[in-house]
Amino acid sequence: MNKRLAVCVPYRDRKKHLDIFVPYLSDFLTKKGIDHKIFICHQADNKQFNRGMIKNIAFREACKEGFDYFAFHDIDMLPEDDSCDYSFPGTHPVHLCALRSDEGYKLSYREYFGGCVLFSKEQFHAVNGYYNGYWGWGYEDDDLYFRTERKGLTDVRYLTFKKGNRNIVRFNTGRSYISVPRNRSIKKTDINGYSLFLFIKPEADENNDYLLGEGFGFFEVPLWFTGSKNIISYNKYESFVAKPFKKIRGFDVLYSSWPKNEWAMLFLVVDRKNRRINLFLNGTNVPNQGKDVTQLFAKAFLYQIADKKIIIGNNPLLNTMKAARPFRGEIAEVCMWDTVLSETDIHNKLHGIGGSVQKNNIVFQYDFSAVHDNLVPDNGPHHNHGELHDCSVGKLRETKIKIHSAPFRRLGRFTCLPHINEGVVRRKLFNSHDYKLKSAAAINEKIFKMQVKKNAIDPDQYGLNSLRYTLHSRHTIFSRHTILNVECRHGCK
Repeated sequence: MNKRLAVCVPYRDRKKHLDIFVPYLSDFLTKKGIDHKIFICHQADNKQFNRGMIKNIAFREACKEGFDYFAFHDIDMLPEDDSCDYSFPGTHPVHLCALRSDEGYKLSYREYFGGCVLFSKEQFHAVNGYYNGYWGWGYEDDDLYFRTERKGLTDVRYLTFKKGNRNIVRFNTGRSYISVPRNRSIKKTDINGYSLFLFIKPEADENNDYLLGEGFGFFEVPLWFTGSKNIISYNKYESFVAKPFKKIRGFDVLYSSWPKNEWAMLFLVVDRKNRRINLFLNGTNVPNQGKDVTQLFAKAFLYQIADKKIIIGNNPLLNTMKAARPFRGEIAEVCMWDTVLSETDIHNKLHGIGGSVQKNNIVFQYDFSAVHDNLVPDNGPHHNHGELHDCSVGKLRETKIKIHSAPFRRLGRFTCLPHINEGVVRRKLFNSHDYKLKSAAAINEKIFKMQVKKNAIDPDQYGLNSLRYTLHSRHTIFSRHTILNVECRHGCK
């Protein structure tokens, strides 16, 4: 027996889109042989728009008609071709709207879970639906992904290893850093190129600077210096950034997104001969067809690093600068080679945490296993011992390291209908004339990052099972589909 699909669409003040979307999608699904019905859920009150609650209401009403699975769908997204597969999601929810025209058909970010997602009825009940507390623009999709991951219904992969006595070094303040001495063994890096491995966990500081709503200012925190040049940093948008050459244009940098408070295995590979630079995060430099820039052909001057002091962490030269942001976090290993690692080398290093590859080409390797009086022994052949400055040494608590986190996806191509953007797009806030949208996005971000992700709000208690609304009317549109006119209730989480 064929599964029946209910398409649940949040709606308000988009009549032009409504008249295009419903007949277009219905015709698309009919041609695919999918038994379906579209539920347009119209928030017919004067409160701030609440997309999560509206989608929960559409689901609740559609369930009364016996549908098997559900597409939670934006009204401005039109499927383009057969890549948009609306069939039953199977054993886990599916993100369908991955490649959008307004994003250049590239994934916005790894955990993006908006546009169109498919859930079976049982799966949506298992995650308790959307959180109802996001009024205004933003974060109900991120929250839904968090709920889905929490129930083990996403594509999350881990590396496991025996913890043993592995040490870590913690950067506690803006004065915390590791210094590597000038040494002739680094000389070959200016001829052949080099490879760098960092096993590191960036953390937010106590001021919550990583919130977009905190002043909307951009910043980077330093991570790896050669001389006075900041080669690697971690920025406000939770991305690692590499700048191993002098920029000739403003956007000639490599970056790869990764959330704070998660361990990352970062490889920077600089091929001087071919002038190619690659940034590998957790073993890949093609992150889900995303917009991260992980490969570049360097047209500008590559920084020389031989005979320069290397700083890992916070550069003491920047301590006096008020604008400088300190790097806080932990590091479990750092290794540098005077050669260009292959992808096979990177794979072997990634899956043999603590093991060595290309041993004869190691410039220095620190695993902090035998730190004494702030001296960091070098496990490589050149005795390039490092020194800790205002750092503390601890034990690695985790034995399982997350290296991938994303929804299960079908890479559907969608056309985005033209509309006035609002809220957060490409990790930015804009539309300065509408302060209310900005304010709501900032409030919602704080709810998600400071309450939901820190377990102050229990997803099992707030969602479908706490939904309150009033259904004022329902009627048929386009011969077979339904529009629901509803009032959302405040105090509903």
